[in-house]
Amino acid sequence: MLVISLVEEIIFRGYIQTRLYGLIKRPLFAIILGGILFMLMHIPFQIGYAKMGLFAYIQVNYITLMFTFIWHVVFDFLYRKYNTIYASTIFHGLMDWANYLFIV
Repeated sequence: MLVISLVEEIIFRGYIQTRLYGLIKRPLFAIILGGILFMLMHIPFQIGYAKMGLFAYIQVNYITLMFTFIWHVVFDFLYRKYNTIYASTIFHGLMDWANYLFIV
């Protein structure tokens, strides 16, 4: 789980989100755009896992996508607060691991 979260955090918080802050003057808009990109990045894997089409997946899992957006905001907050990728990576890894605890 840490490997997946480390890669996602390096890509999103370490690269994409920092570039968005440089391109977009208002931090809130940069966070929103980053969250949308973070949501979109998770869709292809989830569609394949669920064996659904795009629109069917969105209709059934729009709440999951909203939570993915919210987690992006939390990860971004941790990254900015501690000024290190480790905080968001550890929390992200724990979140991914916790999801598998409840799958039976």
